[in-house]
Amino acid sequence: MYVSTLVSDLNYWQHQKNGPKQYRVYYEDGSFDRINFNQNVDLTDYPIGSAVGYVFKHENEDDMYGGRVYGPEGMFYLRSQKNYKEVEAELFSRLSEAKAEFCRINSDLFYHFERELKRHDWTYAYSDDHNVWRRGESHFDLIKKLMKKCESIDSKRTTELYDKYKKFLT
Repeated sequence: MYVSTLVSDLNYWQHQKNGPKQYRVYYEDGSFDRINFNQNVDLTDYPIGSAVGYVFKHENEDDMYGGRVYGPEGMFYLRSQKNYKEVEAELFSRLSEAKAEFCRINSDLFYHFERELKRHDWTYAYSDDHNVWRRGESHFDLIKKLMKKCESIDSKRTTELYDKYKKFLT
């Protein structure tokens, strides 16, 4: 689940003077860790790689909590509320939605393949920005790997999907 984004968020807030300092980081198995950035914290001490979301306490507002959940389609912001339990309940609700989505994606390789085709920047090769080109090449390599797996299951369906999205080039 978008772990690199979650880790980036936590690393960012760890080094900010203003911002949330108290977190509960939740993992795929339902467990959590309390992390307090007011103390000297090394995030490598925590199994952040299996984290799926977090809830934090706003520093500048009395008893206000918010959070984020990371799912296959991106990140969900949790509404800031005074009651911690309500934010936590929303987190668990969003996590169950994200888990259901992951099950669907993992069980359907063609869904994943089509999603990547939709997301791909088909004009990356024409960019003057080398970083855009490099990201486009990297993403296209992923598409080629998925295409190879899909072709071994159903080559006709794979070709139809690829042609459907490649048409943006012509």
